[in-house]
Amino acid sequence: MIKKLKIFSVVIFVSLLYCGILGIVFNSVSSVPVLSVNISDGVDMPIIMYHSVLKDTDLSGKYIVTPDTLKNDINFLKNKGYTFVSAQELIDYTNGTSKLPDKPVMLTFDDGFYNNYGYVMPILSEYDAKAVEQLTKMLEVFKELMPYFTNETAVKIEEITKNVSGITNTQKNYLLEIKAQADSFMQQLYGLKKMGFHSLKNAEKIADELKKYKIDLSYYSHLNSELSNEKVELINKTLDEVLEKAGKLQGEIAQQKKLIKKTIEMYSSEINEFLYYAGYKYQVAIEEENTTDYHLVLKHIEGTDNVQTVNEHLSYGERNAFALVLFMYSVLKENPDLVVLDDPISSFDGNKKFAIINMLFMGKHSLKNRTVLLLTHEFNTVIDAIYNMPYNFNPTPTAAFLTTKQGILQEKEITKADIKSFGEIAHANISSDMDSLNKLVYLRRLLEIENASGLAWQLLSNIFHKREKPEYHFSNGTPNRLMTPEEIQDATNEIKTNYISDFDYDTEYQKTQDITVLKELYQNSGSNYEKLQIYRIMFNENSSNSVIKKFVNEAFHIENDYLFQLNPCEYDTVPQYIIDECDKDILEICPQG
Repeated sequence: MIKKLKIFSVVIFVSLLYCGILGIVFNSVSSVPVLSVNISDGVDMPIIMYHSVLKDTDLSGKYIVTPDTLKNDINFLKNKGYTFVSAQELIDYTNGTSKLPDKPVMLTFDDGFYNNYGYVMPILSEYDAKAVEQLTKMLEVFKELMPYFTNETAVKIEEITKNVSGITNTQKNYLLEIKAQADSFMQQLYGLKKMGFHSLKNAEKIADELKKYKIDLSYYSHLNSELSNEKVELINKTLDEVLEKAGKLQGEIAQQKKLIKKTIEMYSSEINEFLYYAGYKYQVAIEEENTTDYHLVLKHIEGTDNVQTVNEHLSYGERNAFALVLFMYSVLKENPDLVVLDDPISSFDGNKKFAIINMLFMGKHSLKNRTVLLLTHEFNTVIDAIYNMPYNFNPTPTAAFLTTKQGILQEKEITKADIKSFGEIAHANISSDMDSLNKLVYLRRLLEIENASGLAWQLLSNIFHKREKPEYHFSNGTPNRLMTPEEIQDATNEIKTNYISDFDYDTEYQKTQDITVLKELYQNSGSNYEKLQIYRIMFNENSSNSVIKKFVNEAFHIENDYLFQLNPCEYDTVPQYIIDECDKDILEICPQG
């Protein structure tokens, strides 16, 4: 129905204003050049546009010509051999369905003024111009659309179509009246067609907005036919159904807004407490708008304005922290069976990490009493949850160490007894039956904690740097020197007495010079950590791969380790991809066979 009414409106518009095509006004064709369009393989056709035709010569000028001037122009064109064509003939020509005469010309009349009909139509009829023919065609279309007109309107249109050239001013006004109603009717139909999210996004005003689209045919006297009423009744009925649902929706929205306000008030204090203890200089607040809308806004504690563009004010870490908190509240609302947090806090510093853990698992409204799988590279989280304060979590958390080797995922439980200080781990490994060179790795790191400038530490460093003659290295810029025999003996006695009874510098040094021995130690090592230490000794200049080099160096020194950690001989803390790269270098210098 919309499609038919749209055609109906357009037809009326065209029939009334078929002469109103924009163009250039000419006072006289005989004295002013005509505008033509040249097509390389087509026909030159002037299009002449008139604005207004009036008898009063005092009004003649740039935009107004007299009927006599129009007659003279038409005579001039006919004498020059021009043939008048209609807009439809031009369309047919451009579509390739018909041809134009040798010298075609088109007359157009801008704005559709009343005088176009009073003076122009008789002249065009007299000279057999195409404008009369075009109006006749348009009025014929009215006959096909008669069911949409009232009986009275249909009868009058029929009368007008019988006498196109003799149309009166009253009849012209009548047609313009029909056009005005049609335009207004089409505006309502266009509004319905365009109705969507943007026009109805304000939920509180949906009902008021929908009422604007209901059609009252009592305001359209010419269109108030039986068929029009049938179509409009269908549209209005559909709108009434939507209005009924919109009313229910508005009630639900009102309840939802109350819930939102209550929820924001309840959680805002918790969020602000988290922001404070995490060291973020922001606070959230609730703002009310129009007594029904409630918004959670973010403010800097040193300012009064709301934060409008988060990306410009908050760092990545701050945005991540907010996202975690909001995600937690989303979980509380959705209540899923399982929550998975994939490494959510590794990028934060210690104080913020604990504040986030406290917010997620220990607060009044948190993820406690829920099944949560937290994957992390951050061992401090494990220390807090398993070693330091498991009693603060509910239920008591469990932890496991996950590794993948050759596509196989392995899980090893971490208990409180497995979390040990580095000193405990070092003493345990030094007392084990592992090769003495591996024992010296742990001893050197233990001494690095206890006395990094001591003689024993200095002596062991020379073994790992593969120096035949031990050197004493100063940390204050003093040039290095050879260790004296007395220093070497004192260091050896300290190591043999307190740690490794059969220690001998020359024996360990010779191991570092024998690639075959080192390769055998590498291949027989029970953990990736031990492999990495042997690799470091074999490649004293280290790997050319910057990623591998950084990992090797960090694992070789104590300053990058935690005070508490897992025993790397029992837990493969070195990723397998690091060892895979080491394996490649080993094979290059020690090929198989």
